[in-house]
Amino acid sequence: MIDVNSIPVYEMKKIEKDDFMLNHMNSLTQYHLNNCVEYKTLMQKFGIISSSYSSMSEIPFLPVRLFKSFDLMSVLKEEIVKTMT
Repeated sequence: MIDVNSIPVYEMKKIEKDDFMLNHMNSLTQYHLNNCVEYKTLMQKFGIISSSYSSMSEIPFLPVRLFKSFDLMSVLKEEIVKTMT
C-alpha cells in the first residue's frame, strides 16, 4: 500500500500527477478484479475489463449506491478496519 504522506504533490507536474494517478488506479482496479468476485462479475456484465487502461476516463467507476445494496469487498470481513457510512 502506498504511503500518501510520501507523495510530493506540490513538486509534481500535472503530467506526472496524471501518470501517477492512472498507474495507481490501474493497480487498484486489477486488485479488486482479482479479489472481489462480485466486482469482477459486474465488470464482465459491463464488458469493460482490461488489464490496463490508457486514460482515467476508461477506468470503470461505480455509483456509490451500489455499496448500499451489495457487499463489494476485496478483503475478508475480519480484515476490515474502517467503515464509511
